Amino acid sequence: CVILRHAMSSGCALLRSRESLLEVRHALERLSSYEGLTSGLLSAIVSARLIVEGALAREESRGGHYRTDFPDTAPAQLHSLLRLAKGESAPSVDFVAAESSAPRLEEALA
Repeated sequence: CVILRHAMSSGCALLRSRESLLEVRHALERLSSYEGLTSGLLSAIVSARLIVEGALAREESRGGHYRTDFPDTAPAQLHSLLRLAKGESAPSVDFVAAESSAPRLEEALA
């Protein structure tokens, strides 16, 4: 979908800020309200929403993704763990230390 592609590439690409990410979130909410969404497009919207929420929660610049409002890299390297529970409209985001073992699939889906 052109709307989804444009929103993600303009507001959630390599250069991003809280403002641009909130604009993408709003575009995704509008797009989600359209009737007749295919299952493929709905899956793409959910995936994009998880990316946006993870990017909003990470208030630092790391790797190839630069937050213009948070240009520094945090000293501790953390992994993002995103969860979207059934029936919830917004995912939860947790950060775990990079040194810790990755959560098991059953834990991530709980």
